[in-house]
Amino acid sequence: MNSAENIWKSVLGQLQITVAKSCYTTWFADTKGISYDNGVFVIGVKDDFTAASLRQQYIGLIERTLFKILEGRAEIQFTVDWDPSKPAKKNETEICALYNLNPDLSFENFVVGPCNALAHAAAVQAANGSKKYNPLFICATPGLGKTHLLQAIGQRSVENNMRPIYTSCSALVTECIESFSSHTTVQVEEKYASADVLMVDDIHNLAGKSACQDIFFNIFNSARDAGHQIVVTSDRTPDQMEKIDSRLKSRLEWGLMTDMQIPEYETRKAILKAYSIKRELDVPDDVIDYIAEEECDNIRQLEGRMNKVQAYAALLNSPITQELARQALNKIAGKSPRVANAVSIINDVAREMNVSPDDIIGSSKEQKVALARQISMYVLKQAGVSLTSSGRILGNRTPSTVSHGIDKIGNIIASNQEIRSIVDKVLANIVR
Repeated sequence: MNSAENIWKSVLGQLQITVAKSCYTTWFADTKGISYDNGVFVIGVKDDFTAASLRQQYIGLIERTLFKILEGRAEIQFTVDWDPSKPAKKNETEICALYNLNPDLSFENFVVGPCNALAHAAAVQAANGSKKYNPLFICATPGLGKTHLLQAIGQRSVENNMRPIYTSCSALVTECIESFSSHTTVQVEEKYASADVLMVDDIHNLAGKSACQDIFFNIFNSARDAGHQIVVTSDRTPDQMEKIDSRLKSRLEWGLMTDMQIPEYETRKAILKAYSIKRELDVPDDVIDYIAEEECDNIRQLEGRMNKVQAYAALLNSPITQELARQALNKIAGKSPRVANAVSIINDVAREMNVSPDDIIGSSKEQKVALARQISMYVLKQAGVSLTSSGRILGNRTPSTVSHGIDKIGNIIASNQEIRSIVDKVLANIVR
């Protein structure tokens, strides 16, 4: 049998015809066949960046070309065959760019607290190659760090010599739609199913897109059957997703479903401390404590408070103090915004919907009561009540449940004039 070197030279000859000259020069010209043993073909590359690029962009082409020459399949592996006379390997930022990852969103920069400890631990296991939780489903309202965890999984998996693919669900949907007209749905399925770690952000955006759901269903089955890790995020649980095929819902529930809650006081302090260090802000501990005191719906809102204080100090050319923070956040006496009385809102909704207020805050799942409860969530949000507080008022429901209810009513009132009228009437009764 020919040596690996000669086999690879034959592959390169085919690739010179197949790919553009610039691509061949950039990615293939400096590669060589290292070994071919027990069905494993090892390709030597000049650095980790080249290896990652070939895995990400050209692995299918390499496999098909090698198959033709060997007249059989071979597992492809890459190894860095470094020559000191050649340029050094690319840095972390360049490798992250290749995989659509943000180097700032790493595990090292993720603040762990009781609100997200389980999701973090499961994410670390997935990134380290454990298939114990497959799929891993991370549920949280926007702004609590779902994307951060996905990005961190991607970076850690690269460090562990795995090939990740990170995509938002919206980007995946766009690619699926384009594949219908170009007749490339099979290639799209193969691309995503071939990833060692497949990460899809905001999977709920597949709702109502049945053809795209079919493609993801095939991707899911192929990837899982091949032993590849799947991680998805959503702002609602599978059973809360509407217009999603039941087959797909059941598969999303196969592995571990973990949530991320709104950060409590100590975690809010830790997040603000980490944020101030990252931005090189000189913020005293008592100011951080003060900013962290008020509940927030998400981390972006929390960091936004810090940005407001920092901007206020810069405009006044003043050091950041607790008094300045109080002024910046509009908390001085007489300037706190008046929040509508939650009990009055619930009573108004109950009257308009002809249900009992006790039913709204209770456990009844009757359709009319559930709708009244979701209207209450929507109006409370409009009145400035946080997701956490609304959930507590409405029978200790989770922020994720409240967020789902708000989204649902937002969609309903766009086309249902009767519900829109009820919402408007209750909002008109609010005294701000």
